[in-house]
Amino acid sequence: MEDTMGTQPFSTEDLKNAVKQRYAGAIQTGGACGTPAGASAKAGGSCCGGASVKPQGGFAKIAGYGEAELAALPADAVEHSYGCGNPLAFSAVQSGQAVLDIGSGAGIDCLIAAEKVGSTGKVIGLDMTPEMIERARQNAREAGATHVEFRLGDAETMPVEDASVDWVISNCVINLSPDKPAVFREIARVLRPGGRIAISDIVAAELPEAVRQSRDAWTGCLAGAISEEAYVEGLQAAGLQEVRVSSRTVYDATQLAGLFGSTCCGTGDAGPEVLARAHEAAGKIWSARFEGVKGDGTQETGSLFSPAVAELVAIGAAIAASCEPCFKYHYDQARKLGVTPRDMARAVATAQAVKEAPARAMLTLAERYLGCQVTAAEAGLPGPGTGHAASPREDKCC
Repeated sequence: MEDTMGTQPFSTEDLKNAVKQRYAGAIQTGGACGTPAGASAKAGGSCCGGASVKPQGGFAKIAGYGEAELAALPADAVEHSYGCGNPLAFSAVQSGQAVLDIGSGAGIDCLIAAEKVGSTGKVIGLDMTPEMIERARQNAREAGATHVEFRLGDAETMPVEDASVDWVISNCVINLSPDKPAVFREIARVLRPGGRIAISDIVAAELPEAVRQSRDAWTGCLAGAISEEAYVEGLQAAGLQEVRVSSRTVYDATQLAGLFGSTCCGTGDAGPEVLARAHEAAGKIWSARFEGVKGDGTQETGSLFSPAVAELVAIGAAIAASCEPCFKYHYDQARKLGVTPRDMARAVATAQAVKEAPARAMLTLAERYLGCQVTAAEAGLPGPGTGHAASPREDKCC
C-alpha cells in the first residue's frame, strides 16, 4: 500500500496533535473538518461535503442521511457531523449485535447504530479527541441511548477486545491516520469471525504535491487520502475478505474549490489559482463506501459462496422460475459487484438448459411408447444450442 506520509515536514506525533486541535476547535466553534481549528464554519468548507459554506442543518444532509433519520437524533449530533457518507445505509446491522465506530465524533453514527441493534445490542464509539468524547456522551444521554459507550483512544491501537464486535463502521476518519495498515489490522483483530465492515472515506487517485505537503490538508481529510485500490488492498492484507466498493460520490470542480480554498497551502478563498487546481483534481477525489467480511476460518477468499457467485446462481434461478422481477433485481446486484455480461450470459444459458432438460426427457419417454420421434418444434422447445425452434423432421409421427 502506498505511503502517504512521504517527505512531509511534520512527524506522526505532530500530525495527531494537529488533528486533535482541529476537531477540538470544530466541536467548540462549529467549524467543519475542512475548516482550520478555531475558524468560523462560514469561512471554510467541509472536507467531505465539499461545500464552501456550511449548509443549514450541518453536513449530515449532504452526506447521505435521510430527513427522517436526522429528525430522530439530537440536533447537536447532526450539527457536528463531518462525515463523507452514511456508512450504515443499506447495511445489515441486526438487533443484538455489537458495533464499533472508529472516529465517532459527536456520535451521529453511533446513535443510528443504537436504533438498529436495539437494547440487546451494544455500540462502542472510539475517538482520540477528549472534547468529542464528552460531546458524544452528552448526545447519547439526550437520546436515551444507554447501550452506547464512548472510549478515548487511537485507531492504530484500539482499546477494544479481540473478536468482540460484529460490525466496524467509520465515516471519513481513517484518511486522517498516518499508519493506515495498523488501523486495518486493528479492524480485523476486533471483528468476530463473520463480522463485517461498512466504512465511508475519502480516496484520491492523485493529489498535487503542495496538497500532500500541507498539514492543514492532512487534518482536513485530504492530504492523507490514498487511492481506492490501495484502500482495498490494505483491508485485504489485514485479512478481510470480499472487500468491495459499494458506492461512490465523486467531487466536481465546484465542490473541490471550496475544499482547496479553505485548507490548502494558505491560498484563502477560491481565487484563480484554487479554481485551476480544483479543475485539475475534478474526478480524482471522491468518497467511497467499503464493505468486507472477516473470514470464519473455514472458507477461503473467492469461495463458491462469494457474493458475485451467489448473484449468478440467483440469476439462473430467476430464469428457471421465469420470474422477470427476480431476474432484473439480481442482474442489477451482479452489475454492482462487477460481474461481467459474459458470465451472466453463461449463467442464463446454463439455467435455460436445466429448465428444458425435464421436457426433453419426457419427449424421449414419449418416443419410446409412440415408436416415432417427436421434434422439439412440435413440443414448443428451442433447438439444441440454437435458442430457436428446431425444424420438423421427416419421420415425425402422423
